[in-house]
Amino acid sequence: MPDPFERGRASCGVGFVAQLSGVPSHECVRRGVECLVNMDHRGAEGADEKTGDGAGIMLQLPDRLLRTVWDDLPALGSYGVAMCFLPADPVRRGALEGVVEEACAGRGLRSLGWRDVPVEPACLGHVARDCMPVIRRLAVAADRFDGDAEALEVARIASATGRLGAGLPAGRPFRAPHHTISAAGLIGGGTPPRPGEVTLAHRGVLFLDELCEFRRDVLEALRAPLESGEVAIARAGGRRRLPCRFMLIAASNPCPCGRGEDDPDCTCPGASVQRYQGKLSGALADRIDLLAAVAQPAAAAIGGAPGESSAAVRDRVCAARERQEARLGPGRCNAEMTPTEARECEVDPAAAALLADLYARRRLSGRAHDRALRLARTVADLEGAARIGEAQMAQAVQLRRRDRV
Repeated sequence: MPDPFERGRASCGVGFVAQLSGVPSHECVRRGVECLVNMDHRGAEGADEKTGDGAGIMLQLPDRLLRTVWDDLPALGSYGVAMCFLPADPVRRGALEGVVEEACAGRGLRSLGWRDVPVEPACLGHVARDCMPVIRRLAVAADRFDGDAEALEVARIASATGRLGAGLPAGRPFRAPHHTISAAGLIGGGTPPRPGEVTLAHRGVLFLDELCEFRRDVLEALRAPLESGEVAIARAGGRRRLPCRFMLIAASNPCPCGRGEDDPDCTCPGASVQRYQGKLSGALADRIDLLAAVAQPAAAAIGGAPGESSAAVRDRVCAARERQEARLGPGRCNAEMTPTEARECEVDPAAAALLADLYARRRLSGRAHDRALRLARTVADLEGAARIGEAQMAQAVQLRRRDRV
């Protein structure tokens, strides 16, 4: 389309003006009027001697103005307002309004009501007035997320990938790809670029069962996303960044037969076990906070009394998350602490000495040092402790020992 801001060149079309910085500005309106004036076709000077046949500008109304007509609008940024051009016939108009409301409900949105847009038909010519529609605005807001930023992130990803279905997701995502998945399927890629499982698991859980059956190059591709919380996909047509802040949970057998080298019934050669366990590199293991060996339980333990209830565990975890949000800010937890924030945690001298000794003796990486601090802080939060003590630090270090797995 010709440049609508050059007089004489643009005879017909549509012009779009946007403030890319995101800062509201009346300059958008001025430029929109300039674009309209330069449109020299029927819309400006043809069929109707007063108003043409439809030239005009549409602009976003400020939140402050909308609140003068809607009393129950939620916070700025958590609602939307649509301009609808409807038939003059009341029956047809009511039917179409119902279709619009049903479509919104299917996307997990609730209607906040319709409002008539003030108009002044007297200024119109007879051609425009005879076919003028009824103009109404509809305000909508998220139905059951109450402005929760994380839930809206999940909904946006689901919508962009065509997985939204009949409404907004009811909970956090859970993805469990098969071990034959490719690196592009896990991380994202293709032409055009498509999000992978790590992005589909954003703000949820990515479960990798039979971890050591995955190809090593696929697992190695997780290193950067686990650290940064985003994926960068570069193609000839451009570069795309996708969010992928997820909780990684993985399970694996100790060897190909599943029994483990210490079991007398294990028949796996030593080289086979080493090759199998080598799928999980030291660099990737360094990015995993908890490493736990789970032995086969005895028959008595399987049929024994139940352990602590899930409800009690949930209450303890929720209390710990509240402490973390109070310390770090809304929506943040210890896993998102920066290295600087982790090193600013209050640590007892005995706990600091224990970590320093292990750092020197085991030659821990800087990443492992900071992750041990974050894990110790989480253990302390679960126990309701204000400072990281020696016991919490020792437990955190034990939970990160790969030689126990």
